[in-house]
Amino acid sequence: MGKTRKEKKSTAVICYGLGLIVFCAIAGVIYYNESQTVTIETVTVEVDESYAGIYDVSAIDVINDEGNKVVGQRGQAYFNKEDMTADSLNAFYNDVVANSGYEYFTLINSDDTSKGIVFTGCGTPAYYGDINSNGDITNSSAQFEPSNYTADMLK
Repeated sequence: MGKTRKEKKSTAVICYGLGLIVFCAIAGVIYYNESQTVTIETVTVEVDESYAGIYDVSAIDVINDEGNKVVGQRGQAYFNKEDMTADSLNAFYNDVVANSGYEYFTLINSDDTSKGIVFTGCGTPAYYGDINSNGDITNSSAQFEPSNYTADMLK
């Protein structure tokens, strides 16, 4: 016996949704070239131990409150608080975040993605705390300069 019209529609919606998820996953991949550099817009970041604990750097469009216009871009990356050091965070801030032109830059905690470090206006100090799906800080529990970072600050 064939599928009903409702079952066919449900199957089509599920297939469309899965296709969209796969497309987004593929579109979001950062490709590494032979020299182990990551290129994002006009910023090139060497992938080496000077950014220990920081990975998956990307640029994301910032949309206005009405949701109908791109008003800029924000930077985003993930970090492991145990592997990241004051030196690696400071180098990453100086080389990638500062003067990047991004509206703000969010480093998402890989252990708890509801928490992160945010550089508002891509300046210092950095704020750590709860973040929302837009990478905005919603509740700050720590404020610090990148060169003074310790894993104990991030609770």
